[in-house]
Amino acid sequence: MSFKKLFLPVGLLLAIAIAFAAPTCGAWMREHGFIPVFVIVIFLVSGWRLNMKEAKLNRKFIYALLIAMAISLIGGPFLAMAAVKMFGLTGMLALGLIVMSCGPVTLSSATVITDLAKGNAVWALFMTVIMNIVGIFSIPLMLQFTLREAEGVNIAPGKLLFKLILLVLLPFIVGVIAKKAFKAKPEAITGYIPSLCVILTVYAAFSVSKDLLGSNSFFDIFILIAAAAFIHFSLMIAAWFAGKSISSGPAELKALAFVSSQKTLPIAISVLAILCDNPGVAIIPCLIFHLTQLFADSAIASHMATSGEVCSKQ
Repeated sequence: MSFKKLFLPVGLLLAIAIAFAAPTCGAWMREHGFIPVFVIVIFLVSGWRLNMKEAKLNRKFIYALLIAMAISLIGGPFLAMAAVKMFGLTGMLALGLIVMSCGPVTLSSATVITDLAKGNAVWALFMTVIMNIVGIFSIPLMLQFTLREAEGVNIAPGKLLFKLILLVLLPFIVGVIAKKAFKAKPEAITGYIPSLCVILTVYAAFSVSKDLLGSNSFFDIFILIAAAAFIHFSLMIAAWFAGKSISSGPAELKALAFVSSQKTLPIAISVLAILCDNPGVAIIPCLIFHLTQLFADSAIASHMATSGEVCSKQ
């Protein structure tokens, strides 16, 4: 696995370790309002780096997009509610899992993994962009319902929507416009900036919660991995069979499966930063979900690519 693919997962593990060993700097960053700044930078750079290649988006793409939005943005939250009850999760751990499941697809890895699997990466790219925009508006509504049902928490969807637009959507749009205005090609190194900001956000959040973090046993971690895998693979299987129902080709099925089942870590952390003054423990399920889907899908994509090569030679 390349350095770029390892940068985020390894960085996240290091952030947690350093938060335990040297929390002072992270606590200072959180107290001085650095977490919202990191969130803005993530989506500003993501917009700057967006490369909207020309593609023929036919009627089947529209069907696939609607399927992906229904499965991911509506099915995901309901599966999270089921997982919370099935695995006996409560408190901040339940909150983190629900928030992660309400979010849209990852901004980068779903497209990268689709390409690795020899799927339709252009479909994956366009579905990712559209679903992240729609997700900004669906998250407050789904959270209002799921948190009330699962946690007894009431949120103001209008206020959350305003903050998501301010911290996520507007910086993303500014990044897209700035790229067009300056007609500059993003340097390869800028691809590490969103991941670095996620790592720093996790470090800042965990640094003020290290005592609470230590209260989670290995059994808790195992339960969270099982819950994340349950949600992720349920979404993937649903998307695969739904794609079959509209007669999608193999490459399109791969794009639909990965885009519908992956969830974005930056937006989940952004939402938790809005909902909680101290979201440290709630970030744990988000991290575990992210790492579970990253390693599982990388293995699945590699197998798909190898199987495809074997079939093409026969």
